[in-house]
Amino acid sequence: MKQKHSRFKNCFYRAAKWAEPSVLPFPEKTQKAFYAAALIFTGCCAIGLLFFHVMGYTAETFLPGCYLYRLTGYYCPGCGGTRAVRALLRGDLAMSFQYHPLVLYMAAVILAEAVSFGIARATKNPRWFLGHVLGFVYIGVGIILANWMFKNYMLVFRGIDLIPLWPY
Repeated sequence: MKQKHSRFKNCFYRAAKWAEPSVLPFPEKTQKAFYAAALIFTGCCAIGLLFFHVMGYTAETFLPGCYLYRLTGYYCPGCGGTRAVRALLRGDLAMSFQYHPLVLYMAAVILAEAVSFGIARATKNPRWFLGHVLGFVYIGVGIILANWMFKNYMLVFRGIDLIPLWPY
């Protein structure tokens, strides 16, 4: 029985040690493989987007739209997300925020984490790295819920449709 307790204690210690914030949570070889895979994925996405742009495809031609909105007439929590990403990629921050504020928030969070990771790696000081703060997730969930309630309130009680259908 004592041996099982020590195994459990050892496992808990290893898990707690792994959860400590550090700049390099994985071995250097694994990180290089991850960066290479991320670059390849980004390149493939860029080539795909370029292909769709050259061929004249738009989101209207291959995206089905929101099924919940079609069935009920109410917005789902993610309604406007695709249009917000497209507006953000065009550089229209105000329209991106109007469609779905979570997209702009997540872009800011990802940028902040990338910058903090770069600073932490350059200075070799893990305290600069923000890490995956749980508060970011709670704020994101709050944005989703507030956006969903506000848009449905405006639609139902005020008769104002805040997400125009494909204005571009």
